[in-house]
Amino acid sequence: MDQQKKADSALDQNLFEQQGDPGKNNHKFNYQQQAKKITAIYLLFGFVWILASDRILNTLVSDNAVILEISIIKGWVYVFVTGALIYFLVYNYLRKISKTSDELASEIVERKSREHEIVYLSYHDILTGLFNRRFFEEQLERAGSGSLPVSLILWDINGLKIVNDIFGRQKGDELLKLFAREINDICARRGIVARWGGDEFVVLLPGVDNAETLDLCKAVTDRLSIIDSETKLPASIAYGVSTMTQPDDSIITMLKNAEDMLFRSKLTQTDSSRYYVIDSIRRSLYEKDIETEEHGERLKALSERLGKKVGLSRSEEKELEIFAVLHDIGKIAISDTVLNKPGKLTPEEWEKMKRHSEVGYRIVKSVPELSNVARYILAHHERWDGSGYPKGLSGEDIPLLARILAIVDAYDAMISDRPYRKAMAADEAVEELLAHAGSQFDPTICSIFVKKVLAEELRSK
Repeated sequence: MDQQKKADSALDQNLFEQQGDPGKNNHKFNYQQQAKKITAIYLLFGFVWILASDRILNTLVSDNAVILEISIIKGWVYVFVTGALIYFLVYNYLRKISKTSDELASEIVERKSREHEIVYLSYHDILTGLFNRRFFEEQLERAGSGSLPVSLILWDINGLKIVNDIFGRQKGDELLKLFAREINDICARRGIVARWGGDEFVVLLPGVDNAETLDLCKAVTDRLSIIDSETKLPASIAYGVSTMTQPDDSIITMLKNAEDMLFRSKLTQTDSSRYYVIDSIRRSLYEKDIETEEHGERLKALSERLGKKVGLSRSEEKELEIFAVLHDIGKIAISDTVLNKPGKLTPEEWEKMKRHSEVGYRIVKSVPELSNVARYILAHHERWDGSGYPKGLSGEDIPLLARILAIVDAYDAMISDRPYRKAMAADEAVEELLAHAGSQFDPTICSIFVKKVLAEELRSK
């Protein structure tokens, strides 16, 4: 606080030196000038008044008694006129002084405000409002000389890249600010919270032992799990903790220990967090369109039966099951107005809709074990004749599972109500499939689906 006052005082002094202090030499010159000006006007007016009035009076009047009486009146007129003139001059000058002082005071306040803003920005993260890494490192250097124990927490957001890729950086920034706010609300009362960089945060806790630090971590993760269920944003958080208890312990070692624990935590969480992200997105998609979950379950059942008829291996059948559920996961990036539009899409809206296969590919690709499924998702709108998207693949260049799901997906879409049309009858849908076999669909697989899968379904009814 004392240093801040010194800085403010130095700032004021600097400004006075540049602009001039009204109580010092800069304005003393102005006072003298104004005093000389008023005196000169007074003497000039008096000289002209006396000289001119006396000559006129002596010319017009010869009676000394009358001259004396007029001279008295003339004196009073002179006093009143010169008094009014001096009042006007002094008033006008004092008003200028007041205006100059107000402007100077305003400039001082503005300069202080800019100075404080510069200091604030130099020690704070613009996005989250937390302290930045520069400030934290300065505090970290002082931590070793303070009271022990000293604890440190490193936080890392899982899934931020996926949020940025799917929802855009604005949503990612919102997620960063949300996590920063919750960490700060819980931890700032015990220590210093800062943004370490990117998707990482750090907390320095002087006088806090390891057990209490872990309690703070649990409080934060519990709070963030509640927020996740409210926001539907697919992200979680990992942390690493370290505590310095001995005077000869190193701050650098404490930081490294926290980083090592964070790294181990992320290694053990990697697979589960990736699956968690995908499942979270899938659930969010179901909430955007109530038919999506039912559609996925129907596709899973029909594609499983078709896969058996085609002769898929056990591993391919498992991939097809996952593929059927996740094939439209990229639609999470499509706005509800486009996704559920009752009429025909505009060209711009259609281009947005077509992106969902690429978005879905990027989402599922984040899980190495699902890389094949990601490949199928990318290709599930390719057409046998090469007129599909996004790559324009044709024939057997289209992955087998993508060709299978394309047929089942089209059939289920035709026999289901859509915002833009009513459901078709099953026999009409079959006619449509056969009409597009060899152009949109693999003709061999299409024939198997109609003759073996759908025919069995009809017989069983």
